[in-house]
Amino acid sequence: MGQTAVCAMPGQTAVCPMPSAASEMARLAERARALDLISPEVEESERPWREMTARERLDDLKRFFTKGRFLEIGCSTGEMLAAASPSLAAVGVEA
Repeated sequence: MGQTAVCAMPGQTAVCPMPSAASEMARLAERARALDLISPEVEESERPWREMTARERLDDLKRFFTKGRFLEIGCSTGEMLAAASPSLAAVGVEA
């Protein structure tokens, strides 16, 4: 497990353990494989295109900022986070 969060409901408060981002992404990826939602061959063949698109999108964003923190909502397989992490403190969230 990773960090903890305060989970609050009316009249109740609890400290809830949160899995690390890496372990949660690994768990979700394994679940998708178990359900045959993805094809490893297709995923691997599409990776170069996703990496190229991520670099292009990041280059567009770097017109506005070049350092600091970067939050990507809907980070999918993480190519944009990987491209951003050398110069930015990058974090992603995937549903």
